[in-house]
Amino acid sequence: MTTKTSIRTLARLVDVREREVDRLQADMAGKLALRQRYLGNIERLQSLCDGVPQTGSLHPLLSMNSAGYKQSVADMVVVHRQELAAHEIEIDLARRELALVSRRCEVLDQVLLRQRSMVAHGARVSEQKRQDDIAVQVWGRAP
Repeated sequence: MTTKTSIRTLARLVDVREREVDRLQADMAGKLALRQRYLGNIERLQSLCDGVPQTGSLHPLLSMNSAGYKQSVADMVVVHRQELAAHEIEIDLARRELALVSRRCEVLDQVLLRQRSMVAHGARVSEQKRQDDIAVQVWGRAP
C-alpha cells in the first residue's frame, strides 16, 4: 500500500470515528435530557403528593380517596426513581463508551497527523535535494 493510499484510508477511518463520536454525543445529550425529565417528573409528583390535604378532618370516603390518591402518587414516585436509577446506569455506560471511542479517534487522528508530517518531511527533503542538485549543476558550469 502506498503512503498516499494509507493516508487516504486512515483519513477515512478518522472521519468514520468522528461521526461515531458525534452520534454518541447526540445519544448522550438525549439521555441527559431524559434524565432531566425524570427529575422534573419526580419533583412534580412529589409536590402533588405533598399537596394532598390531611385526611383526618374530611369525610371518611374523601379521606379514603385522598389516601388512595396519595399512595398512588407515592408509588409512581418510587417507580420513577427506580427507572431513573436504571437510566443513570445507562448514562454511565454511555459515558464510558463515549470516552473510549473518543480516545480511539484521537489516537487515529494523531497517527494520521504523524503520517502526514512524515510525507511532508519527505517532500521537503526531496525538494531540498533537488535544489541542491540544481545548485551543484549551476556551480559546476560557472566559469
